[in-house]
Amino acid sequence: MKILYTGLQDETLQWIKQHPYLVSADFVPLIDKEVTTALASHPDSGILLIGEQTGNPIQLAQQVQTLDPYLSILLIGDRILYPRLRQALQLAPFIGPTIQSVSNEGKNGLGLVVENHLTRTTQRRNYARIKSSLPDLSIPNTQGSERIKADFANRAFEEAPIGIILLGEHNVVLSTNPFAVQLLGRSEKNLLGKKLPDLFSESQRQALTAYLSQASHISTASTFELSEENREKFLEIKLRDLQAPGTGSYRMALLTDVTDQVLARRAAQDQIRHRELILESLPDIAWSVASDGTTFVNKKWFEYIGIEPDQTHTFQLQEYIHPEDASRTFARWNDSQQSGKPFEMEYRLRRGSDQRFRWMLSRARPIPDSKGQIACWVGTITDIEALKNTEQELQHLAKEMAASNEELAAANEEILTSNDELSEANRKLIQVNADLDNFIYTASHDLKAPIANIDGLVMMLEKKLETKNWRDEISAEIFKRIHSSVVRFRDTIADLTEITKLQKQSGERKELISLEEVLQDIRLDLSNDLLDTNTHLKIDVEACQVIFFSRKNLKSIFYNLLSNAIKYRSPKRSPRISVSCHNQSDYVVLAVSDNGLGIAPEDQEKAFDMFRRLHTHVEGSGIGLYIVKRIVDNAEGKIELESEVGVGSTFRIFIKKPKNSESAV
Repeated sequence: MKILYTGLQDETLQWIKQHPYLVSADFVPLIDKEVTTALASHPDSGILLIGEQTGNPIQLAQQVQTLDPYLSILLIGDRILYPRLRQALQLAPFIGPTIQSVSNEGKNGLGLVVENHLTRTTQRRNYARIKSSLPDLSIPNTQGSERIKADFANRAFEEAPIGIILLGEHNVVLSTNPFAVQLLGRSEKNLLGKKLPDLFSESQRQALTAYLSQASHISTASTFELSEENREKFLEIKLRDLQAPGTGSYRMALLTDVTDQVLARRAAQDQIRHRELILESLPDIAWSVASDGTTFVNKKWFEYIGIEPDQTHTFQLQEYIHPEDASRTFARWNDSQQSGKPFEMEYRLRRGSDQRFRWMLSRARPIPDSKGQIACWVGTITDIEALKNTEQELQHLAKEMAASNEELAAANEEILTSNDELSEANRKLIQVNADLDNFIYTASHDLKAPIANIDGLVMMLEKKLETKNWRDEISAEIFKRIHSSVVRFRDTIADLTEITKLQKQSGERKELISLEEVLQDIRLDLSNDLLDTNTHLKIDVEACQVIFFSRKNLKSIFYNLLSNAIKYRSPKRSPRISVSCHNQSDYVVLAVSDNGLGIAPEDQEKAFDMFRRLHTHVEGSGIGLYIVKRIVDNAEGKIELESEVGVGSTFRIFIKKPKNSESAV
């Protein structure tokens, strides 16, 4: 169906388009001067709407009526204009029943008025087609002319494509045409004499009776459902009074089958309700705008703007959108409406509870109808404030990371420079250590012969003096000290040689060793010292019988610790030494405890220094503990000392367990 209109206010047009029956109608906008010429291009138009903004609506209506006497013409005025229009229609000449006026104050009721006038246009054109199909007779004003006219009326009544019923008093059916019989689905015999409301279901009778009782005072038609077994059927009924002097009161009921229109309208309404239910269930703000301008927005919108849900509320986004975002947002929306492309935009929206603007992501998609035309737009508005904040934090973090990267790059340059310097220093240190080792080795090797010569010469001198009886107590003491110095010198050279060897033994081959066997060998080596000092040695290594280590280095560790324990015994008690072991995480822990002199707390860190002697009353070079610590350090282990003066000392050696399958325990 096609609807022509001119001079209509936008709001009035939207009210008309909201009527469900007119959702699929084709609305054609015209300007005043084009209306008469446009009729030829739109011969199938059902109505012409002349709006409030038209310059001379009465004159335009008269011109259109002359060109198309069957087209319904509806003049629409506002509160001030409408009374003038109605009065002008009563006084203006050549105004037929096809021209009517209505006030736009009817708002949503305007669609129903337009629908009724569309039906009238259809009825007039149907009647005209029937009339044009009859022979063109020139009926003279003779005695038979009345009979011819009556015959014509009967034929039109019988063949009209609209149901026609003659009603008498109490709405009793007095006569009906074949089309009405077909619409009502009963025989003519079952219709005549029946009250029209009784032909409809009980649910419709009361409403139809009320309509019939006031129909003479209204000009609109009304729709009622007719009960049928197989399908729903809806008939539109409109009444016309037929009054003649002395004949009583009769009325003509015009019946039109509007089932398709009603079902289509209902389907459209069901579709709208279904869409609204879906939108209501969404967790975000959701909305829809139909092609006729009808809008729907779910409860999330009302919660956000802080008002109670209201069916009359108009979804006016411009009242809440941030002023800086409004122009670009609406420009994008207009572009989407014109192109039919999906809409997507980020903007800030004011929240009702605190009047703060929050970032939103708005998306909308067009929904086509069965003809491929856009029936409506459906959209959502999602709160992305947290996402925006995270995005800003990430950007800030990225800037900080970029700055940090620059600092790290600069630091890396410094580290590389430092590494180069350290590498050079390390190279020099290695060279110095190598030179020192070579010096110690050479010195110790080259000094052995002179010391041996000195010792031999002193012994020869001592024997020479004895043969000549020149030796006395003083010379004997001098020779004793010379021999003692030579011995210490020889021992020092031997210790230096041992240290040099130790420097080169960091890669000493390791093997599985019986701890008990190593300790028993050392017991034999120290057996004389143990007997001479009456020392009690207790060995308990059941917890770790086998250890993965260098045999030579392990013997050196125990020999130095045990010999020191004997050497630095307390004169106040019999020496007691115990050797034990246990497993601790990644280490095997060897412990050597004694009840000797002990070491003061301030001297314990110095105990492992080279040539450090904490007790000078006992002979020694002071490198035994140094050797022990070097062996342990080279094996990636560690050593701990726990000591108390006058009580004794405990040395704990932590030897790292192997990482492969050769377990140390």
